[in-house]
Amino acid sequence: MRPRSVVAAGQMTRRALFVSPEFPFPPTSGGRARSFHLLGAIAQWAETDLLTFSETPTQELPQALTGICRTVKVVALPVHPPTGLPFVLRNLSRALRGVNPLVDRFNEPDVTDAVRTWLGPHVYDLIVAEHTWIAPYIELFQELKSMPLAVLDAHNVESDLWHQYYLCPRRWWYRPAAFRYFRAMREIESRFAPAFDLILTTSGIDRQRFESFARPGQLAVVPNGTAVRSPTERRERAGPPTVGFLGSLHYPPNEASVIYLLEEIWPAISEAFPTARLLIAGESSSATVRRIAATRSHVQLVGYVAEVESFLDQLDVMVVPLRHGSGTRIKILDAWARALPVVSTTKGAEGIDHRDGEDILIADAAREFSSVVVKLLSDSALRAGIGHKAAERVQARYSWTAIGRQFIELIESKLAQPEATAPSPGSSE
Repeated sequence: MRPRSVVAAGQMTRRALFVSPEFPFPPTSGGRARSFHLLGAIAQWAETDLLTFSETPTQELPQALTGICRTVKVVALPVHPPTGLPFVLRNLSRALRGVNPLVDRFNEPDVTDAVRTWLGPHVYDLIVAEHTWIAPYIELFQELKSMPLAVLDAHNVESDLWHQYYLCPRRWWYRPAAFRYFRAMREIESRFAPAFDLILTTSGIDRQRFESFARPGQLAVVPNGTAVRSPTERRERAGPPTVGFLGSLHYPPNEASVIYLLEEIWPAISEAFPTARLLIAGESSSATVRRIAATRSHVQLVGYVAEVESFLDQLDVMVVPLRHGSGTRIKILDAWARALPVVSTTKGAEGIDHRDGEDILIADAAREFSSVVVKLLSDSALRAGIGHKAAERVQARYSWTAIGRQFIELIESKLAQPEATAPSPGSSE
C-alpha cells in the first residue's frame, strides 16, 4: 500500500478534501445541515477544499463558503428532467441494469472524469465523502500518489431505505424497481464501504446495520445535531393553535408522511380545534400533496423556509409522522432546541436518545397520533414541560459544536494509529 500523507501538528499545514454530492449551503435540509457543520469542523482543523455537485453550478453560492473553505469546486451534473418520458426511461434503464439511481447519477463518466481531474494535482491528508451514493469514489482516492485517510459519512443506510420502499411502495408497480435498487445499493455498500478507513453513522441502530460487512474498528457513531440555545423555556404564543411539519418534500419518506398527515391525522385535529392551522414547510411539493392540502381546512404549504428558527417559533407543536426512513431527523433536534414539543412516530424518532412522555410524545397509529396532538394543544403546561425537557436533552447531547469536536477527535485518533491496509473494493480479507 502506498504511504499515507500524514502531518504532525505544528509541522506543516494539514490539507483536507470534503466531497459532498449536494451543495451544503444554505443548510436548510437535514443532509445539508449535517454536511455544513461537519465541513465547518474540518475547516477549523485543516485547510479544506470542498468538491461538490450541481445541475446549476452558477446558481450556487460558493462565496458563502469562502470564509470556511480554501477552494470550492462545483462539478456540473448533466441536467436530468425530474418528470415526463425522460424520467421514466432513465429509471427504467436503471432498473433493468440493476443500478441504484443516485449511485448512477454521481458515477456518470463525465462526472467521474471531472472528479479525477480535480484530484490529480492535489495532495490531501484527509478526504471525507458524504453519503454512500459516492462511496465508489474510493477507487479514485486510491489512485492518488499518497493515500489520505478516507472517511465515509453515511447519513443513511441507503439499502435499508430502499428495502422499506420495496416493502411499502407508494404504488404497487414501484415494487420491482425498488427491489432492484435495494439489491444494487446493498452491493455498493458491501463492496465499497469496507475500503474506507472510517465509516460514520448517525446512530447506534445504523451502526448495527453496517456491521455485517464492516471491518473491526471501522465504524463510529457521530450523531446529527443542532444549534443549541438558552434559555430552555418557550414563551406562549398568541393566535390560533398551530401545528407544523418541516422537511424537504424531495425526500420520498417526507412526502409520504405529509400525505399520511393530511389524509389520516389532520382531519381529527381540525375537528377538535376548528381554527387550528397546519403549516407544511419544505422544498417542493407534489401534485398529490397540493391536491389533498386544498381539500383540508387551514392547511398552508409554506414551501422553502430560509429561517428555520423563525418558522418553528410560529408553532405550538411539531409533528413528525414518518413511517419510513433512515438516519436520524435533525428536524426533531431543531424543534427541541427551540423548546418546541414534538409528536413523532417510532420511526421518526429512531436513533435519537429520547424518553416518550418526558421530552417527546410517540404515537404510530393515526388515531393515536391525532389524540396526542389534540392533548398537547389543549394543555399549555404539558407543552411547556415537554419542551423544557427536550431543550435540556438537546443541550446535553446534540450540540453541533460538541459533535464537531467529537468528529475531529475520531480523525486524530485514526491518524495516530499504525497504518493498516484497507481492502480494495470488492476484495475479501
